Amino acid sequence: MLVGDLSVELAMRALAGERASVVYSDPPWGEGNLKYWRTHNGQCGHPVSWERFLETIADVLRVAIAPNGHIFLEMGCRWADELSRKMSSAGFPERARWTCLYGPAAKPLPNVLWYSGPGVSCNPSGLRGEPMTRHVIGSVATPGALVYDPCCGKGMTARCAVRAGMRFVGTELNPKRAAVTRSWLERHGSY
Repeated sequence: MLVGDLSVELAMRALAGERASVVYSDPPWGEGNLKYWRTHNGQCGHPVSWERFLETIADVLRVAIAPNGHIFLEMGCRWADELSRKMSSAGFPERARWTCLYGPAAKPLPNVLWYSGPGVSCNPSGLRGEPMTRHVIGSVATPGALVYDPCCGKGMTARCAVRAGMRFVGTELNPKRAAVTRSWLERHGSY
């Protein structure tokens, strides 16, 4: 579990020479959300470029994912086409896109779960939050395999991966959010 701005170098340090069987992440959605998280992390003066961020995610995936690995990215509906174009041009063609949900249970909003990989039998349509992540990771779980989340936040992917018998590695921009993930992993003997 490493803290820092997303980069190929940070991903390679976190992965320590391994490649992940599964990448599951909920990265920032669009330039506004990217700017929010940078500001929230005290990086107000740093320029924000959604296009550059998408390029960075694609570069990170190139070094992070094992051949025939599964890539799942949660994305707001408005930005899913941009994500898909960038991933396809980077060699990660869209294989599936499900309409999922996010936000409060009383009034959930539509969301997209984007997929590239050899194929899956799961269908997370209509699911949200941890049940969705658990369903998806469980559908591709191989005991002991590595799951990587390049924007791991408070660790939902980590919890689902470990509970499915997999190992987890993550990177996160915000130290406080990363500390929540690290603490959970330590308490469960996975760090």
